[in-house]
Amino acid sequence: MARVKMIKELPGGRVNVWLLTDEGDVRLNVSLGAYAEAGSPLGGEELDSDRLSILEYSDSEHRAIKRALSILAFSDKNRRTLRQKLIDAGFDREIAVRTVNECVALGYIDERRQLAILIRDEANRSLRGPEYIKRKLLSKGYALADITEVTDELVEKGEVDFSLVFRKLAEKRSANDPESRRALMYKYGFRRSETED
Repeated sequence: MARVKMIKELPGGRVNVWLLTDEGDVRLNVSLGAYAEAGSPLGGEELDSDRLSILEYSDSEHRAIKRALSILAFSDKNRRTLRQKLIDAGFDREIAVRTVNECVALGYIDERRQLAILIRDEANRSLRGPEYIKRKLLSKGYALADITEVTDELVEKGEVDFSLVFRKLAEKRSANDPESRRALMYKYGFRRSETED
């Protein structure tokens, strides 16, 4: 059980609720909707476990979005990575998923933009083929459909030319005979059509 010590309405549709609990004073930052759903408790009012859970859940959602924005401010993350970082930080899986979806809806996560950068870099700098790139990006949690679409777009725009990339790789590795070129093709994820001169 918890007793409301004080409440304070904040700008932006939130309410600070200070509680006296057996563990000490606790401050929760909750949405107006959650505050109303919990019965709009006033100072001195006792909260049962259901009403307390509503307030704690709203506070957890708020802390999760703040944490997610902090993580994203440091570097780009895809959905899976951000969700896992939130879970590792102690947030419930459901709250982590909802937070990631909110970040996507707000435009803070743009996986297609991330993919374009990663695919260009892997192909043009690291001299990797489409199959190698696809496996690597799948392992990082990107969707196969997105990887395929973005790769196709980059090829159509001429930003990535896998035939040229393979020629550069073969030259760099001094692969002049068919056997060594075939070995490179398999090792670095090129298709046969991209390796033929």
